[in-house]
Parts: sequence; C-alpha cells; structure tokens
Amino acid sequence: MLALAACALLLSGCAQPDPVVTPQATSSVKPLFASDADALAAATKAYAAYLKASDQLLQAGGSGIERMESLVSGQSLEDERTSAKSFSEKGYRSEGETSFSNPTLQQSSSSPDGIGVVTIYVCVDVSKVDVLDATGQSVVSAARPDRQAFEVSFDKKLNKDGGLLVSSTDAWSGAGVC
Repeated sequence: MLALAACALLLSGCAQPDPVVTPQATSSVKPLFASDADALAAATKAYAAYLKASDQLLQAGGSGIERMESLVSGQSLEDERTSAKSFSEKGYRSEGETSFSNPTLQQSSSSPDGIGVVTIYVCVDVSKVDVLDATGQSVVSAARPDRQAFEVSFDKKLNKDGGLLVSSTDAWSGAGVC
C-alpha cells in the first residue's frame, strides 16, 4: 500500500497544470497626440495665443473678454473675467507684451473627457509689461518679479481646429524652467 501511495504521489507531480491566460488590456481611448513632442507643440501654440489675447484684453483696460472665451476653459475663464472686470473698474490698462520661454512637458494624457490632457511648465516674462492707472502712473510694485515659473494645464478644445484650452495657470516654485 505504501508503494501504491508513493506511485500516486509521483504521478500527480508529473501532471501539467493548464496554462494561465492573462487578458491583454485594451484601451478604447485613442491617444490625443502622436508623441510628447506633438503635445508640447500644441500646448506651446495654445499658450502663445492665450498670452497674446490676454495682453490685448489688459491693454484695452479689460474690455473684450469675449476674445478669451475660445482660448480658456473652466476656472481660468472665470479668473479672466474677474481680472478684466477689476481692470475696468480701477481704470487700469497695460502696456507691453508678455513673453514666455522654456516650455517643458510635464504630462500628456488621453483623458476621454478631454480635461487636463496636457500640462507644461513655462517661464513667463513680464519685464516689458507695465500697468498704468487712469492718470498714466505705473501701479506695478517694485517687488514684482520679472520672470516667474508657471505650471499650465490644458483641456482639449471641442472644435474643428483641435486646439487646446488653458484650464489652469498656477505659479510653480520648481527650479530649472526660469
């Protein structure tokens, strides 16, 4: 009997288990951009258009907020409206142009809802921008930094040109961009 039990034990060790089949994950979400370089290029283009329109809005003393509606979304649009209203109420206007440099991709995703699909870091330069009151006097603080790093997020624009909308702009304290 002991020999029979030993033989059964040996034979059970020789049986091959069924192979484990691991299902492959498939995504129904198509990548928004072919590459990270394409995502960065789209974000850079959208941010340049945003800064140009923002400068024009503030140079006009806050009038013409509608020019921002095709460039920003969500909270950023509300922030632009608040800023334009404040400029108008105070009688402020700006002179000069804002520039930016060193756009660096932080992330790009294929979010199916199109929210927060690209985030970049940029160095914004306001050294050539002045804000004037109704009498033409500058109201810019001497302590204002000329250059500041920002983290900028974008949503997918839902129109035929396939552009991006600025959805948030937050000061960033990380090193290396400015």
